[in-house]
Amino acid sequence: WNWEDCGDSCLLEDGGDVGDDGGANGNHCLEGVRGLNVIGSEGNDIQDDTLQNPLLQEQKRIQQSFETPHEELDYLLHSCPYDSEEQQSDVQFILSPLNPPLCLTSKERPTPDQMEQLEARREKKAELLSGASLGVRPWLKAIWKASKNVGKWDRRKEIEKAKLLLLEQSEC
Repeated sequence: WNWEDCGDSCLLEDGGDVGDDGGANGNHCLEGVRGLNVIGSEGNDIQDDTLQNPLLQEQKRIQQSFETPHEELDYLLHSCPYDSEEQQSDVQFILSPLNPPLCLTSKERPTPDQMEQLEARREKKAELLSGASLGVRPWLKAIWKASKNVGKWDRRKEIEKAKLLLLEQSEC
């Protein structure tokens, strides 16, 4: 715990309260404390990850510089400090398309085979995230988020293309 602006008089006693007098005899801690910083094991301010986490700072800086979600995903995949080549290969497996691919323009349910493939990817993703080092985990989470955005973008583009095709056919 890192108390700000109140000096040594704000230290908590072992019981968790401010002194025996509850702050009445000159202990102004409860009124004088402006904030509490919670510092993680890596020295990061847990309450404000955007200021301390270099990945989040980098993402904020470059977030608007990508023209498509595909570009962002490619950047993250190439920049991620993977723990091992096996980890990188597992990420590629998780992001690989299903065989046969899901239809992007309809809401039809996946086949049993596609469901098996999805489940295998989910299990590998959970295993990968739990085994990743603390420095790689934020990168993996950013990769999953970018991958989700790629899927949404691809689906939207396919739907737009299908609508245009229908319009062209109805005009003929």
